[in-house]
Amino acid sequence: MREDVWLGERLGRPAFTLDDADDPSATVDAGFYQAKVACEAVGRVHALEAAGFRVVDVGVTLRREPAPLAGPEAIEVSGPHASERAAVLEIAEQGFSRSRFHLDPEIGADTAAAIKRDWGAALFDGARGERFLVARSAGAVVGFIGLLAGPVIDLIAVRANARGRGAGRALVAECADARVTVGTQVANTGALRFYERLGFETVAATYVLHLHRA
Repeated sequence: MREDVWLGERLGRPAFTLDDADDPSATVDAGFYQAKVACEAVGRVHALEAAGFRVVDVGVTLRREPAPLAGPEAIEVSGPHASERAAVLEIAEQGFSRSRFHLDPEIGADTAAAIKRDWGAALFDGARGERFLVARSAGAVVGFIGLLAGPVIDLIAVRANARGRGAGRALVAECADARVTVGTQVANTGALRFYERLGFETVAATYVLHLHRA
């Protein structure tokens, strides 16, 4: 069992991640616990549920093989400027509604939004990830992407009033020359359609379970 100090600080209580070999009955201390289980491991899901865990999300992992991909010319993508930090954090805070934190009824909407905002800040500041890019339309920031090694899309978001105009496509195009992986939620049907249009294919699915122990 691994403690997630970063997440615990944002939830205001200790946070822990259970690996596949961890005994769910060991979750006796107060705090937040999370686990991800392959959908085919039904027995593991039942054991976690017996210990009080509840499914809050079904995660989907998608992968795209290297292939040319171009975004619209009207969208400029490059590294961020220091002056764009506030715009990025605003997009991160407002750009999500179906993450596992938003879907968990025991985590408030403000807390879920703050987690995404701080996640975006860590990527922008270089404290997390390997590469961070912003998308601009007419000079204004309309989206961003943070990449981990792999590459893996760690976080991507587009401002609500700019969606459907190619910013997301332009951001993904920046890593289209490599095999790229991304995760999203079954509940996020818009994201699934977006990735499928760009040539991503589903390669795995996992249950995400949370336990809040007082």
